[in-house]
Amino acid sequence: MMGNPPWGANLRETEKCILSNKFSPIIAVKTKDTYLYFFMVSENIAKEKAFISIIVPNTWTLINNAQEFRQYLLRKKVWEIIDYGDSVFEEATVESCSFILQLIDDRDTEINTTKYIRGKIAQINLVPKSIWQKEKLCRITLGVDTKIIDLINKVESKGVFFEQKCEIIWGIKPYQTGYGLPKQTKEMIENRVYHSPISIDQTWKPLLVGTNINSYSINKENIQYIKYGKNLMYPSSQIKMENPKILIRQTSDKIRGYYDEDKFYCQNSLFIITSESLDLKYLLAMLNSKLINFYYETKNPQKGKVFAEIKPSVIKEIPIIVDINPSTFRYIKLLVDQILTAKKSNPNADTTILEQQIDQLVYELYGLTEAEIKIVEGKT
Repeated sequence: MMGNPPWGANLRETEKCILSNKFSPIIAVKTKDTYLYFFMVSENIAKEKAFISIIVPNTWTLINNAQEFRQYLLRKKVWEIIDYGDSVFEEATVESCSFILQLIDDRDTEINTTKYIRGKIAQINLVPKSIWQKEKLCRITLGVDTKIIDLINKVESKGVFFEQKCEIIWGIKPYQTGYGLPKQTKEMIENRVYHSPISIDQTWKPLLVGTNINSYSINKENIQYIKYGKNLMYPSSQIKMENPKILIRQTSDKIRGYYDEDKFYCQNSLFIITSESLDLKYLLAMLNSKLINFYYETKNPQKGKVFAEIKPSVIKEIPIIVDINPSTFRYIKLLVDQILTAKKSNPNADTTILEQQIDQLVYELYGLTEAEIKIVEGKT
């Protein structure tokens, strides 16, 4: 028998307060996922060594504010986790998963995992619990086997984490009622008063949104201007936008990075990446490479999802090679310059050969074997 708790029920403030006080910090105070509370209540009323089986949204496996819940869960005897993907329930578009656990302490065993894609079994694995427990945010990534785990560990051993050398921030959030100077009204937001198809004066800046950006390329059609200043809800960082930077599209199932030195301002459908110690073109090559995208996808499986989004918390964990031979460094930068030049003339220019050369150099930097390269490229 499997329980199907309310997935997003509305709670009264008094109920939220009671549940929060009872189950914090295992359940994050700000959580809106009532199914997590349902599990905790189920555990409270179940007998010692009882089994609990429920089907819930699969968001808990990856989201940052469920870290403590995952840590708590993995201290129990988890027998099975199944990720069904989408279309399990006709009336729900949320992706779902189920798990079976027993209320006994167990820290070191393996868990049976099954992952479905479009209604068909894609992978069945036996995953050591310790793999997820050692992960920084204790994310539960299904669909990985021991070969992939070994490869991820190898990549991590070669570089330094992104957040040690780089910074990633959100672009501008223009509107929200009650914010900005003067305070924004609902009417102002509906009329998008701070957007314009033309530059009105020097306070109006050229603005990029997510759809303007792809890997190494920019689409300048339909670019608008934004009135920049304290009038905005969140103006981001003017210094970073005025200087060379990498822009990454937020809504995407892979990293799509572009190098901008034309002082474009960016809306919050883009992330802004800067570094005081790493060359940005070299960093761009890394972020757009097959290996780093493979690493990212393993940590944050979003491939093919309708609402896929890039997660800054995962970007921050990407291991970047910083100790590099000068000649290799110069050659990677040369290849990036050639790609950017070609894409600037024609955003649809075919730069596959140049990108493949970068991929091979990145494989070499991380010391990948031929067998490991086949794993990355899906040829196994």
